[in-house]
Amino acid sequence: MRKRSKGTHRALYETSYSVVSLDPYKVKPQGVGQIARDFKTKFGFGGDGIWFDSTEIRLDQDGIHLAGECFHGRISNLKGSYGSPNDDFVAINADDCLTRLQNLDLINGAIGDIVIEGLRSEYCHSFLRLLSVDHPVTDVKAKGLHGGCKAFAINLDGARYCKVGTRLIKRTEKRYYRGSGAVEGVKVEDVKVISLGKQRGLILVETDVRDFVVEGLEIAPLYTSTPALALRYTAPCTVTATDADGRALLYRKGKRGKVILPSAAYRKIEIEKSDRRFTFPLDTGDCPRYNENIDILWAGKPDRR
Repeated sequence: MRKRSKGTHRALYETSYSVVSLDPYKVKPQGVGQIARDFKTKFGFGGDGIWFDSTEIRLDQDGIHLAGECFHGRISNLKGSYGSPNDDFVAINADDCLTRLQNLDLINGAIGDIVIEGLRSEYCHSFLRLLSVDHPVTDVKAKGLHGGCKAFAINLDGARYCKVGTRLIKRTEKRYYRGSGAVEGVKVEDVKVISLGKQRGLILVETDVRDFVVEGLEIAPLYTSTPALALRYTAPCTVTATDADGRALLYRKGKRGKVILPSAAYRKIEIEKSDRRFTFPLDTGDCPRYNENIDILWAGKPDRR
């Protein structure tokens, strides 16, 4: 446990867990099983068969938390008991507030080529978070999100609703309402969740996305007013939803407005490319290059270009 600092955000928490059990930095490709709880700043990594069971429920207890500059990750077979983890089961955060106690030692940067399979929790806060504001998140594949969640099955809110002083986008910025971040090449399959909280949407999209697909969505919401999908604060895009009977519904979002899909089962939900070209304050290069030849990485010979 880290005592509160004398600097920024000291009033938020009297005491705070760093949320890091293992803290490798710029290591060679590796695999960790049974004991890992947090991976960050790695190039080629894996985690399998991890059980989360917290005796003390605290704020910001993520399960697996990926910060900037994480590439070629394989995460599978994660399980959580009731109330665990008490935040994001898997957080893929290319951007975050780095002055918070929980985020000490983290960095911001691009994230790419992450494969997740098998997330099961009796009652977690959210299953999957994709956080991008100034750096891209690309090529994320997830399959088998099962169980109960208090907030979201998939969350792309751009950290708009974090505590005051830790938000990454100010309401006075144009991009708060017109689109920020970039999440590209995401496919999530086999989502069977019970919504145990009343939220804006079980899948919340408030980040610019390209080629974003959810297949096999089944929800049993405790609050039937919680939509299956809520999309707003993004650049213009097109949403295609195929319901359980195979009927395709087309929605077009302009510069303003939003898209809401009612709570129901969907065979497929697809958000197609926005009209706006993704740009970032920092030059992160061509993201697809991070997805070349994973076998070379696992052989201990990472691409050093």
